Amino acid sequence: MSADASVRAQRTRSQRLHAGAAHDRADVATVVREVAAIQAQDGRAALLGVRVRSGALVAGDVSTARALDRSIVRAWCMRGTLHLVPAGQLRELLAVFGPVFIHRSKRRLAQLGLDEDVCRRALPRVREVLGASGPLTRHEIAEALTNEGVAIDRDGQAPVHLVRRACLEGIAVETVARDGEPAYQLLDDWLPGDPCDDRAAALANLARRYLSAHQPAGVDDFATWSGLPAADVRAAWRALAGDLIATDADRQLWRLPEESPHAEAGGATSVRLLPAFDNYLLGYRERSHAVDPARWPAVHPGGGIIRPTVMLDGSCVATWRIDRSHRLGRVVVRPLGALPARATEGLRAEVDDVGRFLGAPLDLDFDHG
Repeated sequence: MSADASVRAQRTRSQRLHAGAAHDRADVATVVREVAAIQAQDGRAALLGVRVRSGALVAGDVSTARALDRSIVRAWCMRGTLHLVPAGQLRELLAVFGPVFIHRSKRRLAQLGLDEDVCRRALPRVREVLGASGPLTRHEIAEALTNEGVAIDRDGQAPVHLVRRACLEGIAVETVARDGEPAYQLLDDWLPGDPCDDRAAALANLARRYLSAHQPAGVDDFATWSGLPAADVRAAWRALAGDLIATDADRQLWRLPEESPHAEAGGATSVRLLPAFDNYLLGYRERSHAVDPARWPAVHPGGGIIRPTVMLDGSCVATWRIDRSHRLGRVVVRPLGALPARATEGLRAEVDDVGRFLGAPLDLDFDHG
């Protein structure tokens, strides 16, 4: 096995993208915990990110895990973006990311009329209105504050940025959507617990969870995935130093001593439909393990977009999308070259499983451009 193929095999196992994951009956909380987090800025992509990592779930299970079990939450964490994360890790994550992204967002908040003086008046009121009337949407929160003399531009971006600040400060947390719009409750009411007061330990735990879910990887990969300042990245990685095992000295890739929980015998072909913004691409600084650099523009056309991809044994061979303009919805696959026969064979099963997960059968079609 070549060095690149070995890296792909290890990373697909670490990210629950190996062939065996299609028969795994892990619950939603286990999936999210074992892959460290799932980006959730795009709600549909987050659902499909859970789907591709377990064979027993349906879309409704993710809603149940969030709303009833409260075992996962959607929160602003890595890179300042929304992720599905284990509920039990949220306070540690806030200790790590809250100060960083509160500081980085001050200028934008001020541009929206939410300078530090306004925030100092508004945030205690957010706590009060959520305690009295939550859960509330961001616009309902803004309206309540305006009615009490804290003027917020309810028609612009100010409400969501204020709510983001409240969430990063550990005041609020996203709960159950109402009429398709996120709603927020007091964190202490939704997930009772104590704040994390040991940021150094939380940083170390974050680095360990990252490497377990992305190994083999390096410190630059952790920096890219986390979006943390260089000093935090170095401190977190130093905390792992005694446990790091080199897998590729030239590329400075490391793993942890424990075997991947998803290790499997044999080399079964794995065809997987990854959603947009998937960890397997966003979890590393250098992505040639997954996408031929010549094909990268087809996957990342610009504007922050990372398209859904078809992976064959960890290598990108196509992009895909769901087209619902026909009576029967279709998964439309756009190959990035000649598709091997084993890829075509596996696609049908994957398309069927996406339809099963979403509760709507899907056909398979190709767009050869």
